[in-house]
This record gives sequence, C-alpha cells and structure tokens, in this order.
Amino acid sequence: MVAEGVDAEEQAKVLRLLRCDEMQGYLFSQPLPWVEMTALLETG
Repeated sequence: MVAEGVDAEEQAKVLRLLRCDEMQGYLFSQPLPWVEMTALLETG
C-alpha cells in the first residue's frame, strides 16, 4: 500500500500500524524539481 499526502508524524504512525510500506508527502519532502530529486536520491 502507498499513502499519499502524509503531512504529520501522527499520520505516519497510524499508517505504520496499518502496515503501510510506502508513504509520500510534506512530512518527508516538499515537491522538488527532477534534478534536485535525483541529487537527493543519489546522496541519500
């Protein structure tokens, strides 16, 4: 399951309890241009 729009740690905690294995949203990063996202993934 993938959850979109995760903006708060409390949401992430509930999703983890529901065994959600992938999340995205402002809790993790603001939207980035492709070049910046690629650099972020390469550097970890």
